[in-house]
Amino acid sequence: MFDLGQSYELDGMHIWNYNSPESRGIEDVNIKFATTLTGTFGSTDETDTGWGTATAETFTQASKLNTYTGETYSLGSTVTARYVLFDIQTNYGDSYVGLDEVRFTGTAVPEPSSFALLASCFGLTWIMVRRR
Repeated sequence: MFDLGQSYELDGMHIWNYNSPESRGIEDVNIKFATTLTGTFGSTDETDTGWGTATAETFTQASKLNTYTGETYSLGSTVTARYVLFDIQTNYGDSYVGLDEVRFTGTAVPEPSSFALLASCFGLTWIMVRRR
């Protein structure tokens, strides 16, 4: 599970699958998204933890070469999320699994307090202009 620290409008990700001679990368995965979590992580009942609809992906196997640059995946549509869960279904190789790196792409969602601060700044500016 990844905690992005705040909500983002995610549109894709770049995955570097586990790149080693043992070939322990992720093959099939269901990716789930949530803006808040209300349950306990690792619970067998994921319906009460706030996870949204899963997106199924098949990650490309790493080349096992030093020149491996990973793969870019589009989410198809923008997803708002703070938490991203990789529910691994199958892997390449033996019973171990791993990723070298993950980079999510998207834009931050402003918090409601940011909107209030911005509105008050505009209000003060208007008052100052009006006084002149």
